[in-house]
This record gives sequence, structure tokens and C-alpha cells, in this order.
Amino acid sequence: MLRWAWTQLTSMRTALFLLLLLAVAAVPGSLFPQRSVNPEQVTTYLANKPVLGQWLDRFQLFDVYSSVWFSAIYLLLFISLIGASCPGSRSTPRRCEPRRHGRLRGWTACRRMEPSGSSRPPSPVSATRKSPGKPRRS
Repeated sequence: MLRWAWTQLTSMRTALFLLLLLAVAAVPGSLFPQRSVNPEQVTTYLANKPVLGQWLDRFQLFDVYSSVWFSAIYLLLFISLIGASCPGSRSTPRRCEPRRHGRLRGWTACRRMEPSGSSRPPSPVSATRKSPGKPRRS
């Protein structure tokens, strides 16, 4: 059960859903006055609409960005993004290692090319090569 929950949390689909949920959860922060920005407006709102204001205050909609539910969404988003990106980062150093290009025909000739006017003889790989390859279609 715990492994299934971790797999679901660290999927990129869940991270995208949490990002969308965070954007939607930020909307009340721009619709209702926030205590951290203007406490006088919150007091005025509570005085003008006491029933609705009491319910909005109960759901922390006057303190959206410091509310428990908003913090839970972005903490889950951070955990999801870190968990989704860590498994791929283990193989990154192996992907960045230089590959053995010696087995490719002509690679050693490309690496051994000298500037024009060089007095060195051509390398054996480039000397045995007959044509540069098939011409490309345009």
C-alpha cells in the first residue's frame, strides 16, 4: 500500500495535477482581501458580511498563502517533483560519459584531421576510404 502511494505521488501526472490544483487554490487569494496585505479590509469585510465572512475565515480564505491546505498542496508538489526527478538523475552521469566512437567508421579519421597544409601523411582509415558516402538528397 505504501509503495503504491509513493508510486502514485511521484508520477509526473500527479505533479501536473498538483500544479494545476495549486493554481486554482491561489485564486481565492486574489478574490478576497488577505490579512497579511491589508488587515483593515478583512475587518471591514467581516463587519459587512458577518455570516459569509465567518465561513471564509473558517476555511482560511483570508490567509490563503499561509493556510494549512495551501501549504499541504505545495509540499506535496515539491515531494512529487523531487521523487519524479531523482530516479532519472541516477543515470545522467552514465549518459554523459563519452562513448566508444572508435568502432564507428571514419570517427578516428575525423579526430585525427590536421589543418590544411600539414605535411603529415593521411591516417590509414582515411586513406582506405573510397568515397565520403552517399550524397544527400535535397
